[in-house]
Amino acid sequence: METVVQEMMFVVDTTAYAGNFERELTAFMTGMLDESGKGRFEAQQFREFLEDEYGETGNIFDGLVVLRPHEECGDRPCIIYPTPGRLNDGRGGHYDAREGDKGWPAYESVAIHVSRRPDARELQILKDRAEDFAVTPRRRGEPFQIRGYRIVTKTVTVTMAEEDV
Repeated sequence: METVVQEMMFVVDTTAYAGNFERELTAFMTGMLDESGKGRFEAQQFREFLEDEYGETGNIFDGLVVLRPHEECGDRPCIIYPTPGRLNDGRGGHYDAREGDKGWPAYESVAIHVSRRPDARELQILKDRAEDFAVTPRRRGEPFQIRGYRIVTKTVTVTMAEEDV
């Protein structure tokens, strides 16, 4: 028996190490939190934005953004993710990769777990919120720039075989 499992992520590529802000950015963009509750302030800002801009009192991203298991932090709506064309020197420095360069992946991207491809309205809100977060002074970290956005789809085929013994 074969089972196909598909996971989709909305990825925000930035100019800064994403491990310093991935949960706060996700909360600011979607109102969604992980089990630790990190990003509560940003989630509240998102709820206020929805009510002010759209008259919405619920979260429009419920059902779109999903929690997935994380090996260190329980269930989370996001992870840090490798940024194409960027490398890490192992000492915290990130740089543009050139042909033949060796290094570690630069994790300057935030991947938000989604259940499906966001529609045009949802994509616009996600992008606008990411842009706002990047330039908003925060309690921690410097402003950064958004390099771009991607949808990443991972498809895994699981084959199971059973036999009587």
